[in-house]
Amino acid sequence: MRLIFASWSLLLSPGSMDNHQMRIPQLSTGGIRAALQALLLTGSVFLAACGGGGDGGSTAAPSTGSISAIAGTGTIGPGVAADSSGNIFFSSGDTVFKRTLPGEITPASTTTLLGPLGVAADGSGNLFVTQRGIDFGFGNYAVSVRRIDRQGQVTTVSGNVLGSGVSGGISRAIATGPDGSFYVSGTGTLRRVMPDGTVVNVTAPEVRRTISSIAVDGRGNVYFGHDNMVKKIAPGQAEVLLAGSPVAGSADGTGDQARFNFGGDEGSTVPYLLTTLAVDSAGNVYVADNGNHTIRKISPAGVVTTVAGQAGIAGLQTGPLPGRLTSPSGLALQGDKTLYVTSGTFGGRPVMIMGIEMFVIGTLLKIELPSN
Repeated sequence: MRLIFASWSLLLSPGSMDNHQMRIPQLSTGGIRAALQALLLTGSVFLAACGGGGDGGSTAAPSTGSISAIAGTGTIGPGVAADSSGNIFFSSGDTVFKRTLPGEITPASTTTLLGPLGVAADGSGNLFVTQRGIDFGFGNYAVSVRRIDRQGQVTTVSGNVLGSGVSGGISRAIATGPDGSFYVSGTGTLRRVMPDGTVVNVTAPEVRRTISSIAVDGRGNVYFGHDNMVKKIAPGQAEVLLAGSPVAGSADGTGDQARFNFGGDEGSTVPYLLTTLAVDSAGNVYVADNGNHTIRKISPAGVVTTVAGQAGIAGLQTGPLPGRLTSPSGLALQGDKTLYVTSGTFGGRPVMIMGIEMFVIGTLLKIELPSN
């Protein structure tokens, strides 16, 4: 196992997860899968085999920001969300896990899911999860949306690609709005699903574009990423470019002078499915810029800066910002100064591990943003 996982695993130092408890109940898919997930999430095999590493307790002054690892290793999936109570939710294998503020990790539901991808939390304690059903060739498509309530009960709240409702090949991107609606994308269209189940197209269908990420702020403004661009739709208005260009790159700048790389490494044929957005109370948008191995910030005026990671340099370096990241995929914001990021290998594509298909991202990171 060491040979299989070492290339993408965070090697945590002994004692670095002493306060993080892992409780895995019996899951319907069997004890082997649950035991494997528990083993990989706690990183126990690497503590014994590989010794020290990780952040080693190194932190930066609050004014400069820092990166630390809070969960790993190996199978942290692309979905991550944060709620108002300080809980963090992330996908791993066929389960969505909940990490409480003290650091205890438990399954968020009583039912396992089929390849959970995107995860979003609403203001009432519900989770919305895009669930993969049909692989369209890249492992990033889902055919249904599942809701997990506060009691851990799972229900299906959208249709599938052959049925009615939200259909047509839902991508993993999902976000919740302040009114209880949730937003998903499929076949080039951004869709809003009202609390009563009514489906409304927020954007007109464009077959050639893939909406890879969605975020909604407290005012109902919708942000979405596609083709290396981030756009904004204010209530009752048309979409406008916030930042970026169809041309991939890594440059900071304003508006269309800035460059992102949502499609993986330069020259990659993988479509733009590997980024995530989060927005703070001031309207700043944070972008998991997967292909550049960075986290970017877009101000309300469209000014883009790099807040974590180094463009074109993959790796995991905790401690003071900028540090280093590898293909950041999932992204969630808690408050206005704390980001949670999934970082690792394969950009959220499924791989077979001991006969079980899992999404190998690697590590759940906490990024404390600069206080200025």
